[in-house]
Amino acid sequence: MSRQGPFDQLKTLLTGITPGDTPIDLTIGSPQHAPPAFVAEVIAKNAAGFMGYPPIDGTKNFQRATHDWVARRYGLNGWMREAGGILPLNGSREGLFCSGVTARDITGKSNPVMLFANPFYSTYPAAAHGLSAEEVPLNARPGSVLPDWSDVPEDTLDRAISYT
Repeated sequence: MSRQGPFDQLKTLLTGITPGDTPIDLTIGSPQHAPPAFVAEVIAKNAAGFMGYPPIDGTKNFQRATHDWVARRYGLNGWMREAGGILPLNGSREGLFCSGVTARDITGKSNPVMLFANPFYSTYPAAAHGLSAEEVPLNARPGSVLPDWSDVPEDTLDRAISYT
C-alpha cells in the first residue's frame, strides 16, 4: 500500500491557499551563518578528541548535571532516583520511537494502537509499524491544530499507546 508522505500531504492540503504575507521559513537544523571564530579554534585545538563514538549515555558529569536539573525543574521528588536514566539524542526520531516502545511496555496493551496527529511526522507511523501497533492518525479539527477525538471509538482509545 502506497501512502503519501507528510510533506506531500501538507502540500496537498495547502494547494490553492495563498498566504496574505510572505511565508516565514520555519526550517530548522540548517545553519545559515558561519560559526563564531572561537568555535573553529576550540574544534581545532580538540580535533584529536573527535575520534570514535562518544558513550551513548554521555559522561558521568553530564548524567549527574542533567539528572539534577531535570529533578529540580520538574519537582520529581526522588522519582528519578539516580543518574544514568537520561539518554541524550542527536535528533528527535530516536526518542519518539523509543518513547513508543516504553509506552507499549508500560501499558502492556495487547493489540495496541498508536494515535498521532495528522498531518504527522513520519516517525509516528514508522514507530507504530516497528511496534506492531495499529496506526491511527487523528485529523485536526477545522480551524485548529488539535486532533478531533470525536470519531475515535472507545475501544480504540482503550488500546492506545499515544504520543498526543
